[in-house]
Amino acid sequence: MKEVFLKEDIGSNKLIALGIFDYLSKQNKTGHKAFEKSLSIAGNLDAVKSPYIGKLQELSPLKFHLYGPNYSQAGQEGTEDNVLYHGVFPANTVQEQFKGGFGLVWDGEKPDTCAGGTGEYLRYNNPHKLSLYLSEFVERTGAGLTVASLYEVKEILDNMTEEQYKGYASAAETIAEQLKRGSYMTAALEKAEQILGKGN
Repeated sequence: MKEVFLKEDIGSNKLIALGIFDYLSKQNKTGHKAFEKSLSIAGNLDAVKSPYIGKLQELSPLKFHLYGPNYSQAGQEGTEDNVLYHGVFPANTVQEQFKGGFGLVWDGEKPDTCAGGTGEYLRYNNPHKLSLYLSEFVERTGAGLTVASLYEVKEILDNMTEEQYKGYASAAETIAEQLKRGSYMTAALEKAEQILGKGN
């Protein structure tokens, strides 16, 4: 997103990259989630907005847990063998529903690429659900995996060990604690104060 503004000739001295949105929560630290080879998707599940949602059954036997409004597959909610719909939960409590596996940050028309308007938007936007799941941030922090296509996920998870999963979970837990304290916003504000101080 910062690169887009720089191309529009907005000076780098006027930009501060937040890194990731904080996700303030009073939820107590609950330890690692269970080692499960599955993906969770939270948010608006409307297959018109995000057509890839309607194609998740093509990725069977990879299991998906869905949380959010507007989910319907030909009027038969949650009946696909590999797609489990859990309902709608408030934003400040939905994380309590995640029992294991990985959170998915993905959008667009197809499972093999983040294409279309909403998929393209992910190239510039830092989605709030990234903060919810803890997701260039993911690889840098070791808190998860990145893929170019959802078709890659099954093979990656098939070859994953519980020890590897625990490593990702531990890194994610560390970041989660920082998000709950508002560490990223605090750091951005401190940087802004330094820049403003130099201008006086």
